[in-house]
Parts: sequence; structure tokens; C-alpha cells
Amino acid sequence: CIVDSDLARRMYKRENIVGKQIELAISGVQTPFTVVGVVENADSTIGSLVGAFAPTLIYVPYTTVMEQTGEDSFESFAVQLQSDASVSISKEKIISQLEYSNGITGYRTENMSQHEEKIEDIIGLVTMIISAVAAVSLIVGGIGVMTVMLVAVNERKREIGLKKAIGARQLDIMLEFLFEAVLISAIGCAIGIVAGYLVSFAGASLIGMSLGVRWDVLFLAVFFSLFTGTTFGVYPAYKASKLRPVDALRME
Repeated sequence: CIVDSDLARRMYKRENIVGKQIELAISGVQTPFTVVGVVENADSTIGSLVGAFAPTLIYVPYTTVMEQTGEDSFESFAVQLQSDASVSISKEKIISQLEYSNGITGYRTENMSQHEEKIEDIIGLVTMIISAVAAVSLIVGGIGVMTVMLVAVNERKREIGLKKAIGARQLDIMLEFLFEAVLISAIGCAIGIVAGYLVSFAGASLIGMSLGVRWDVLFLAVFFSLFTGTTFGVYPAYKASKLRPVDALRME
């Protein structure tokens, strides 16, 4: 038999298992097979979508299966076309040949690439919806950061006035509050990453999937979080820097 690399890694923790013995249940009978080759998993949209639920492929001689099952015909078979072949013409030729060889009609074909295109369209739509939700979440989070900083500016007017009275510049005050806004975003980002990882780990463990970390996505999340904090922290920081020492001290 020939097995795929995913099955080889699950059984022996490595891909090269040529010569190893495995048993397959065919019609309820355990039949030993010798592995004579290992093939790479098909890297397709459907396979990447279903992940751990993708079917494990084991290739065995059809004559062996027919002997074990007592069957003398096939319910279906797969055909892989060359890249320059016409799908519609090939379908017609295959059906015509089957009808001519067997003398019966009623054969039907199914183009798997069409299903893959439909799944890609669905994935694109879901990605767009998730991106819209993420954008709204960023705006809501940014408004939350700005609200917290505006409250902080209002409550610390006397502190701002004292700092300006002893020589603090507008730039110093602005950078101080801007740093605080970025720090709040960074703390929220860290909490979100930890919570997201724990939830993903629990879900993956529950359904028996392995969990990997996409560092590029992780860095992108951190960047957007800090960018949001900086953007929505500019106005409170600017408002704090524009307070006059006399007005700020007179507030309390």
C-alpha cells in the first residue's frame, strides 16, 4: 500500500515508513499491508478548511480490494486531467466510453474543482464579514481608550497645571498621555492574545486538533492594537497639553 505523509507522522512520528506493516479492515477482515511508498498530502482549499477532519488516503491495489470484498465492479473512480485538458470535453469522452464499453447509460460526473471554487467564495465572504467585525471592534476599542484618557485628563488637571508651572512643556505633557494610551492598548492586547490562545487551545484539545501559532498574524494584531491606541490617544493628549497652568490650577 501507499499512505499519505499525515498518516505516517501520526503512526510513526516520521514520514519515511517504507517497509512498515499496517493492518486495514476490509469487509470486516483485518488484512496486513506493507507500505511501499509515502505521498504528500494534497494541499487544497478543501483540505486546509477541514484540517484534522480531512480524509486519510491509503492506496492499495484495486484487485486486492475486489478479492477481499467479492466485488467485480466499481461504484466510482477519480480522474485527474492534464492542465491543458478541457473538462467538459473530457467528461463527455469518459461517459461515452463507459456507455460504449458496458452497454448501459446513467453515468454521471462531478467536477471537484467547482466545489473548491464555491468553498473559496464562501471563505472570501466569511473573511470579509470577520474583517468588518474586527474593524468595528477596533473602532469601539479605540473610542474606549479615548474616553478613559479624556476622563484621566479631566481628573488630573491640577497635576498638569503643577507640571506646567514648574517648567513642563506642551510636548512633555502630550507624550506622557500618549504613552499612557499606548500602554492601555498594549495591556488590552496582551490580555486578548492570552485569552484567545487559551480558548483556541481548549477548543483544539476538545476536537483533537493540533494548535499552531501564526507569528505574522500575532505581530499584526499587536501592531494594530498599538496603532489604535496611538490614534485615539492623540486627542486627549493634545487636549491635556493645551491646558494653561492658571486654568488647570484653578479647577480645584
